[in-house]
Amino acid sequence: MASFYIINFGCRATQADGGEIEQALRAQRYVKANGLEDANVVVLNTCTVTAAADRDARQTIRRVQRQNPTAKIVVTGCYAQRAPEEILEMPGVHFVVGNSHKDRLVEIVDARLQGFATEGSPVHEGTDRNEGLSCTAEVYVEGFSRRERIPFVSQTFFGAADRTRPSLKIQDGCDANCSFCIIPTVRGRSRSLDPIEVKKQVAALAAQGYREVVLSGIHLGSYGRDRGDGSTLLKLLESLEEIEELGRIRLSSIEPLEVNAALISHVAQSKKFAKHFHVPMQSGVDRILRAMRRPYTSAQYAEVVSSIRENIPDAAIGADVITGFPGETEFEHRSTLEFVEASPLTYLHVFSFSPRPGTPAALMRGSIAPETMKRRSGELRQLGLKKKLGFQQEMVGRILSAVTLDRAGNDLTEAMSSNFLEIRIEGSRLAPNLFLDVEVKAIENSVLLGTVRKAGPSVV
Repeated sequence: MASFYIINFGCRATQADGGEIEQALRAQRYVKANGLEDANVVVLNTCTVTAAADRDARQTIRRVQRQNPTAKIVVTGCYAQRAPEEILEMPGVHFVVGNSHKDRLVEIVDARLQGFATEGSPVHEGTDRNEGLSCTAEVYVEGFSRRERIPFVSQTFFGAADRTRPSLKIQDGCDANCSFCIIPTVRGRSRSLDPIEVKKQVAALAAQGYREVVLSGIHLGSYGRDRGDGSTLLKLLESLEEIEELGRIRLSSIEPLEVNAALISHVAQSKKFAKHFHVPMQSGVDRILRAMRRPYTSAQYAEVVSSIRENIPDAAIGADVITGFPGETEFEHRSTLEFVEASPLTYLHVFSFSPRPGTPAALMRGSIAPETMKRRSGELRQLGLKKKLGFQQEMVGRILSAVTLDRAGNDLTEAMSSNFLEIRIEGSRLAPNLFLDVEVKAIENSVLLGTVRKAGPSVV
């Protein structure tokens, strides 16, 4: 019986894709290996949002080849969709399966391992396309050059056994036109999972004992627009709250202009919605936002996050920030720092600008020197840590609702609060997927320390 090992890169949507691949492999009687050294098939589910993401994938391919030279290496995901030729050049890769064929990945691999031909897919041998290469990888990729509307493909994902907060991808693709972003090219146009199917899958996860479900997507706030049946994200959330066994719903990320008053009000009043918003910002400077083709101003962004803080005082509010965008001046960098400092944001995800092939930003003049980019990134990350610490300090002495994670030692349990703070509960080892009231006692090594005040099956 063949064994498999999956390595996921990137965003929550990619993590959810990895869960779907795992379920499909299990359905074909593949067994999950304890580590990549023991696997017959190793799947790399890649990201391509930055050059660093591509580099991480290549380094991992080489590591797998060293540690398990007999494994069949399958590279899928966004990097596989964008640049299959680059991956073809790497020894040890047997299959390159883009997002266009990800739903058929297990069928393709299983058929080839059993010695059967798979029909109906574009297949290219590395030795045919790149003369002299030792690689014989088969490539399954169709382009999204027209960004046609392709169906939403999703298998029911009941979560991996070692997860406590499973991701369910309810939306894929993107119709936006940000100048720096490659994702629409590798994911296609926006499409949404049927709300009836979403509710069915969330109910199934809750029935299995998962207390928190994370809804993920590439452009999550656009959920339902492509369906033409009146579906919206807010209507979906209202429907999911009817699931009695479900404890908590969390959104992975949502664009600023889609965080409207109705959504904020719903979260503020809900007993089942995590008090957490991740709202990509990218820059605090209007000129840079325009160059990025972001459809809001810094003032509009400030209004959104201020409204969240006003209506949900304990909410975590996170942001993505890109530093070193072409032409960004030192004054503009300082302006973004000041904007973040004055905002109610509680943490940052900082990215150094990375030119992605085929995007408008890749052709823009005014590239930033690497040493300047590194310094600016460091300054933003330090500010992000300062904001996080300030938020943590506000929680000391408070009682937070948290769910236990599948990470525990002999005398401690790790948990995640509704407002996205890690808590270490010392002196006990508790089962995962329990809702607790935890009193925060202190902060140690950037993690909250707490004691259990109350345990129960539902959010309080």
